[in-house]
Amino acid sequence: AIASPAAVWSDALAWAAFFVGVEAVLLGSATMHALHCHSPGVNHTVSCLDYAGIASFIAGASAAVTHFALADFARLKATYIVMIVVLAAAVTALSTMPRFCTPAFRLIRTFTFVALTALTALPLVHLRLLTGPTALTTLIAEHLSFEYGVFLVGALLYGFRLPERLAPGAFDIVGHGHQLHHLCVVYGAYLHYDLLHALQAARSF
Repeated sequence: AIASPAAVWSDALAWAAFFVGVEAVLLGSATMHALHCHSPGVNHTVSCLDYAGIASFIAGASAAVTHFALADFARLKATYIVMIVVLAAAVTALSTMPRFCTPAFRLIRTFTFVALTALTALPLVHLRLLTGPTALTTLIAEHLSFEYGVFLVGALLYGFRLPERLAPGAFDIVGHGHQLHHLCVVYGAYLHYDLLHALQAARSF
């Protein structure tokens, strides 16, 4: 079927939300790693930028997949997109608290973003309840199960400082949990990109 102009523009906005989120998380992280050792004040500022980038990525990726998955439920789609954007903004605000950025809050930070990511599954679970098992919901479940698994592995490696805590000094330069976490983020972003392509191809107008 031929897409209407409105559908073309809404699809473009969905893709833009995803790509802006990806750029935000990568640029925020790169800036933090480049400047965090400058001074305590700069460290806090770039840490906030890093966390805001993560929240933006989660929101943008969720908004994009929700747009395509709930294409036939316009009001529900809008509700869930607004919900995740508001939650991501709340997490960003929380990230500006100096105490939140300290090493003591590493696990709390980790599970805050894991929880935010988990909440992005709600519109997709709702879709499954509305339509039952279909080719579309099966496609989403298969892709996201693996994708969320990749993100979770990366978050746990970062949060629990693995594998470096098992062999202190062996992974100081290459192979520590923070590096592996970043690899998981990049791979997860690619998996989400692949899912969005599949959803756009599968959706009928």
